[in-house]
Amino acid sequence: MLNVDKVGMEKIIIKSNVNKIDNDRNIAKILLIPSILIILFLDMYPIIFALIVSFQKRSLFDISGIFAGIRNYKIVFRDPIFPTLVKNSIIWTISTTILEIILGTGVALLLNRNFKFRNIARGLLLVPYVVPVVCSTLVWKYMFNDIIGLINYLLTSIHIIRNPISFLSHPSLAMLVVIIINVWTYTPFVVINVLASLQNINVELYEAARIDGASPWQEFRRITIPSIIPILVIVTLLRTVWNFQKFEIIWLTTQGGPLNATTTLPVWVYVNAFLRYDAGIASSVAVIIFIILLLIAMLYIKVFETTERALG
Repeated sequence: MLNVDKVGMEKIIIKSNVNKIDNDRNIAKILLIPSILIILFLDMYPIIFALIVSFQKRSLFDISGIFAGIRNYKIVFRDPIFPTLVKNSIIWTISTTILEIILGTGVALLLNRNFKFRNIARGLLLVPYVVPVVCSTLVWKYMFNDIIGLINYLLTSIHIIRNPISFLSHPSLAMLVVIIINVWTYTPFVVINVLASLQNINVELYEAARIDGASPWQEFRRITIPSIIPILVIVTLLRTVWNFQKFEIIWLTTQGGPLNATTTLPVWVYVNAFLRYDAGIASSVAVIIFIILLLIAMLYIKVFETTERALG
């Protein structure tokens, strides 16, 4: 009889604890509602406002605009420079993202090894990421200057080139310069995430593989790569989205020149909004960017789900 009563009391206690947990969760959800509403407002209002303005003929300083239908979109798509903008955006995004992922993964693999002054190396790695983008970009801009730049000085000193090269005035080299600056600035972000993923790998997996006679390449291919693929997919998505809408590095370095060689869609939004004061055209380009990024995000989510299923 005592045992029965004891079991009954335990059930009552467990049930009360479950009810308490459910109540705590409901309270937490209620408390989160104001924050969620604020975030939704801050995120959705600019998007909806830009969408409305994109269908208007409107100056930047106008309080209200005139409804113009799809006029702005027709102007954007028929603009002779639009294909160049799309091409530059694709080259910029793909190049910077691929280089950041490759270099970031390689550096993370090196920093995951045991060597002297490893902690110092990890600390120094964060410098490009924590330095304000404006400061680092302007330093790089002066380094590539054809008259006072350090790059030209070093190349002429070791006799690789005879005369200084005007990197920022050459259409092909200008794009290369802004890509280098962006990769240098944001590769540490990839390193941090991949390194964290590498440190979460169970060391016993490598020990078991060595006992079975696996080579270093087999360990890397069978253990390391499958372990870091999920974080690589996420980081690739983030860097693709962020690089596609990156503006400040290109503007501070070349302002989209020379001859629109480095003008991307975000730069074109700025030009139309703050130099030409055409809010309608700028908003239509911004909406196009939003749609492109949404499609990229949907594609990567699909890839991530497929990868997770493949890895079990």
